[in-house]
Amino acid sequence: QGTNGFEESLRGGVIQLTTREPKAEFGGEARTELDQFLTSRTNLYVTGGLANGVSANLSLGYATQGDGWGKNLLTGDDTHKINNYYSARGKLKVELGANTEMRLAGDYSDKDDSIGGNYRTVPGTQHFLDLPAPTPDNPYDTVVPFPGRTRSHGGGASMDFEHDLGFATFRSTTAYRGFTFRTDLDSGFGPVPLIDIRYTQKGRQISEEAQLVSPDGQALKWVIGGYYLNGRDIVDNADVGLHGPFAQFVPFVTNDYITRTNGKQTVNSISAFGQATIPLGAATNLTLGARFTHESRKRVGYGQSSVDGAPFVYDDAITGFPTPDIADATVIGKQSANRVTWRVALDQKLAEHVMAYASYNRGFKSGGFNLFRVDAPSYRPESIDAFEAGLKSELADRRITLNISGFYNTYRDIQVQKFIGPSAVVVNGAKARFYGVDIDTQIALSNELHFNGGLEWLHARFTDYPDADFFYEAPGFGIGVLCNFDPVACPNPSPVPPPADGAKGKHVPYAPAFTFNASLTWTKEFARGKLEATVSDSYTGRTYTEPSNRLQIDPYHLVSGNVTFTSIDDRVSVSVWGRNLLNEAVPTLIFAVTPLGFGQDFAAPPRTYGVTLKYRFGAN
Repeated sequence: QGTNGFEESLRGGVIQLTTREPKAEFGGEARTELDQFLTSRTNLYVTGGLANGVSANLSLGYATQGDGWGKNLLTGDDTHKINNYYSARGKLKVELGANTEMRLAGDYSDKDDSIGGNYRTVPGTQHFLDLPAPTPDNPYDTVVPFPGRTRSHGGGASMDFEHDLGFATFRSTTAYRGFTFRTDLDSGFGPVPLIDIRYTQKGRQISEEAQLVSPDGQALKWVIGGYYLNGRDIVDNADVGLHGPFAQFVPFVTNDYITRTNGKQTVNSISAFGQATIPLGAATNLTLGARFTHESRKRVGYGQSSVDGAPFVYDDAITGFPTPDIADATVIGKQSANRVTWRVALDQKLAEHVMAYASYNRGFKSGGFNLFRVDAPSYRPESIDAFEAGLKSELADRRITLNISGFYNTYRDIQVQKFIGPSAVVVNGAKARFYGVDIDTQIALSNELHFNGGLEWLHARFTDYPDADFFYEAPGFGIGVLCNFDPVACPNPSPVPPPADGAKGKHVPYAPAFTFNASLTWTKEFARGKLEATVSDSYTGRTYTEPSNRLQIDPYHLVSGNVTFTSIDDRVSVSVWGRNLLNEAVPTLIFAVTPLGFGQDFAAPPRTYGVTLKYRFGAN
């Protein structure tokens, strides 16, 4: 999205997919993989010319899994298993003249699995009413009455148009994306039916970006443009079922109480941007960029409930608004934002392959509405001021690449996830400060041996968050409940009051203080082909998962390795590989659900090993 694209990459990350360009010569690749869980992944890629100036490619994929990583010990079903995964992607490239080019692209995928949403009680913590909540030795096993399952399908299409005007290049990207996501999961953590959640989420977005870009080779490099986005997200029949002992705390309920939420959010965003890189001599460049964004969002939604199997009726307690005041208990919310963001950067060439730089960026992340809880407040846009300085270098006759940077970022209205009952919502966590150091390097130790590595030290703390949730386990409605100092939900006082300044000074969730990755690759060429062996390690330090810092993911290493033989003509390759060789069981989610207790989910794979076969045909 033009200048200030750094806004999303500073926290949370940007995923940029660069797909293969079609070629005029016919060619392709077939690939298949199998691991010890009988997980089979097969892909076919084909490219070629269709006519003069017209070329296309097509990629097809299919995956399925024979055995899950674990079992539901109550039902006997496999957990963490891919049932079916289909995917297709294609691109058409058309040269419309000497100065004009167009690309049409499309993709679609359909997936059915039980990888996520397999919740267990965190070992060593108390479960609601002291009901049994076993934690099996295998972290991928569960003991729940409602098996987790996810089904999703979606795709998109885009058209890229590029025309050389002489004084500049005009680029236009028009895109459409849509998806449907259906999930079922058990939030009771144990064998007694307490809570199950079932919902369907749908979405679509249409976008257009237009740019004018300076010609290649020009000393002054610039871009100006505009961007428009229209999007819609729908939550369809999000049902939260309360059962047995949990439902009986609701007045007039005997066995089952189901709340149903329906909501829709629409967004319109329009922006204009410009950026220029100005040479200040032979070795210095100044970059200035600015962007103005106007964004508006609207939400509609309503809540219903069903008691002991009776038909659903509108429920004002869910919406927070009385039904007579708003027809059909519909909640209407509106939000708009106008933001100016910018970038200022200076780079200085110190030597032929050494450059120093410094930058200051202002960015923001959009606000929005929590569709799964119609009564939950909206969350405001998150803003950031980001400062960075560093050095990029290639040394020792370019056999060593070394990049070092330091950064200092301040956040306002930082967005944080929390749980209201079993529903995840986004709230604003006031202010936070991030600073640290990034180092990455590539070293050619010899013609056959190469090292790649990187590390980050990060200090990420809330500097203000007075209303953060803190939890305690105390006597309550029965033997024990998990409380968050809410005087209505938790009438029994805590033995220790929450901190007066909330989460100030606490670690920001999912921001580990230290991470590193390192890999060593050895390559040897023989008369009949090439042998390549790689071993790698990725380390993540202690990671806190909620603002009170009571819940955490312990430090872990992910060690992997592979050996690949490739034929001399580069057409056939065979790889033997192992991933997560230390068999680290890494929780991907640890959370607190009041009053049930603490839950966790293991969606990251255990130790896996297998073989991959690849065959290239046609032009390579």
